[in-house]
Amino acid sequence: MSNSGEKIDYSLRPAKCIERKMICDVLNLLRGFSDIQKYRYIGFGSFYFVDFTLFHKELGINDMVSIEGNDNIISRAEFNKPYNFIDLHQGFSTQVLEIEIPWTEDKKSIIWMDYDSTIERYMLDDIEIIFERAVPGSIFLMTLNTSIGRAGNRLEFLKEKLENKCPIGLQENRFITKNDAYNFMYDLINNNIVTQLRTRNSTINEKVMYQQLFNFRYADGAPMLTIGGIIYKESEQNLLEKCDLFRYEFVKTDENHFDITVPCLTLKEKMEINKNLYSSDNNLSDILKKEDIQQYQRLYRYFPHYFDAVGI
Repeated sequence: MSNSGEKIDYSLRPAKCIERKMICDVLNLLRGFSDIQKYRYIGFGSFYFVDFTLFHKELGINDMVSIEGNDNIISRAEFNKPYNFIDLHQGFSTQVLEIEIPWTEDKKSIIWMDYDSTIERYMLDDIEIIFERAVPGSIFLMTLNTSIGRAGNRLEFLKEKLENKCPIGLQENRFITKNDAYNFMYDLINNNIVTQLRTRNSTINEKVMYQQLFNFRYADGAPMLTIGGIIYKESEQNLLEKCDLFRYEFVKTDENHFDITVPCLTLKEKMEINKNLYSSDNNLSDILKKEDIQQYQRLYRYFPHYFDAVGI
């Protein structure tokens, strides 16, 4: 597994911060579907545990599992756990999901496979385990780096990474524009979800469904994709609709993505935009790009604020 936590402070990634808060807002709406406080959160805490802290404070979840595949930082991760109820599992995600996680019928989960590396076969193996075993009502999220090597060598890159799970008939000319890698990863993940659900439903009486809710694209450096949604029973469709999950513009149910682009603005500039937040009239049109102002207005509720706190 990648060890980017030793190179990047996970708490200082603005697009990622915005994404977490947006996801949290949607998860809060599920209180009408199920008791979100009783969910279990499964993720990759590294030694920052940013999403763990957010989901505990905002959702009230205190049943948490962190998977750590890097043996070199396990002691650091254990030391930095913000809460003693976080259960730290050492090992690769596929091993932990398949062997160590108890998939009991009464435990719904929020599962965020927040990979920071490019596609690997084991990520698709993780999807199979989750969609085979996750209790209906559970939330699935997956994030990965969509980089796929250099032009002219991308097909070989994918064959090496995906092994026998590389789509048959894939051609190098599938990757022409900068969006093609995003679109390929989106299709790859969703096709694997559909396949696994079909297999699961062939052995049970009541059909298990999947509703996509998230399709984020952003870059705090590397190009990243996050997709996910809710796994539920067919009989729960009406209950799910009552949660009003689609009230937010960033909830995406298909290939149309929500782009998180964070403009670089000073505190004074943000304060000035806030004065006329829902208007195009402001005093900054001569010094800022129109698209930067509009993007800030679009994201302002989730915008991170960083300060240098002396003495910490």
